[in-house]
Amino acid sequence: MPDEYAESERPALDTLQRLGWEVVDQQRTIWHDPRETVSSAVLEPRLRDAVERLNPWIDENNLNKAVRENQQLAGTSTMDENEQIHEKLVRHTDVKQDLGHGLKHQTVRYIDYESPENNDFFALNQFRVEGPIETIKPDIVLFVNGIPLGVVECKAPTIAEPRSEALEQLQRYQNERTETGKEGAEESCSGTTSSPWRRGTRAQ
Repeated sequence: MPDEYAESERPALDTLQRLGWEVVDQQRTIWHDPRETVSSAVLEPRLRDAVERLNPWIDENNLNKAVRENQQLAGTSTMDENEQIHEKLVRHTDVKQDLGHGLKHQTVRYIDYESPENNDFFALNQFRVEGPIETIKPDIVLFVNGIPLGVVECKAPTIAEPRSEALEQLQRYQNERTETGKEGAEESCSGTTSSPWRRGTRAQ
């Protein structure tokens, strides 16, 4: 019987740690979940800390607004919301604040692309997200500044079709495996980052 944790998941976590990621392995330690609800995919305390650190001028009201904007999106589809969050992460957002020269639009950065070391890179295995019917637990979720940007589905190299099985699992998370079944959690991810399960996923 293949041991996916030992043969794939743990080595992946070790590799991430060597690359400088903060790693929490829930098989080895207790992780204190900061979320108010398991239907949210964003780690809000990490997001809030990052926005405040990358934008030291921001006041409390605008900090709350910037964090809220990253979590509450209104789109016609999951893909539409994906596009919205992509725009915010790449082009940033803006708020009105007086920095000494009158009330003006100020750019709020969620990610520091020029100096990557200023960002918070966090990897967590078996991250629970509650969907409309089932609660899913992707093998590894990759967070940048508290925002889930990648999902790694680990499969033992000894199984017959590891890539196919991993891709099928990712489709289940997105509710794309069947035409009518609601077995994933893409709706609970919509309105947060609208879907770490749709963008940036990779089968291992």
